[in-house]
Amino acid sequence: MLRPSTAGYARLSLLAIILLVLAASCNTSRRAVKTDSSALSEWHDISVPVNVTLHSPRQFSTGSVNMYMVKGEEITFSMRFLGMVVGAIHITPDSLMAYSVPQRIYVAEDLASALGGVSLPLTDIQALLIGQSFPDFDRLPGLGATPIFTIGTQSYPLTDQPQSLTVAQTSPDRRLTLEWSRDDSRPSLPFAPSLSLTLTGSSAPAFSATLTYSWSRATIDSNAERRFKLPSSYKRVAARDLLKVFTAN
Repeated sequence: MLRPSTAGYARLSLLAIILLVLAASCNTSRRAVKTDSSALSEWHDISVPVNVTLHSPRQFSTGSVNMYMVKGEEITFSMRFLGMVVGAIHITPDSLMAYSVPQRIYVAEDLASALGGVSLPLTDIQALLIGQSFPDFDRLPGLGATPIFTIGTQSYPLTDQPQSLTVAQTSPDRRLTLEWSRDDSRPSLPFAPSLSLTLTGSSAPAFSATLTYSWSRATIDSNAERRFKLPSSYKRVAARDLLKVFTAN
């Protein structure tokens, strides 16, 4: 059972949504490509192409997206259209930054604040994104005293990898569901081929999106230097305002 505040749930959901539809500029050059399961499971840094599809409130599919992570240090996405960066997100253990090029706006927030005061380690966020493992929810710091949420998890029986995660709130009625797929042709693959997110509730329109990873094209331990920088001339807005850019009808 989780105990974050109502605002915390909304912002946690918002973070999950932003992770699905934004990106951060990064170098896509590759070095040694490793696609065997043992190599993928022991990554220090990893780069993988991702297809992001928004199913509702409107249908939307990204162009070229790349996800780059350094374990425990950063999550960086890159979304490009016709070779140009059009949106960005960059997450570190203590910050969340994102921007949209066409609208010339950006977001910069403390990560703990973005998670509603829940101190979720970056390694746990990374593990959830790629379907590697669940956090130890009972030991998360920064939780409130009132149990207003219930959480349910289900794992694949042979690998113990995440299959589904549901966070439910009864008042108001809201439910956040994450579902990870499995490639039966590659049962030893340590990561999920795709992650689907669905957010429903009585007070907000339904949201649904899917990340599909191209693990056969993943590159690990390239040690390539990646730098993220917020545009200096853009207008700073709240994360919710940036989100509207991608969910508006």
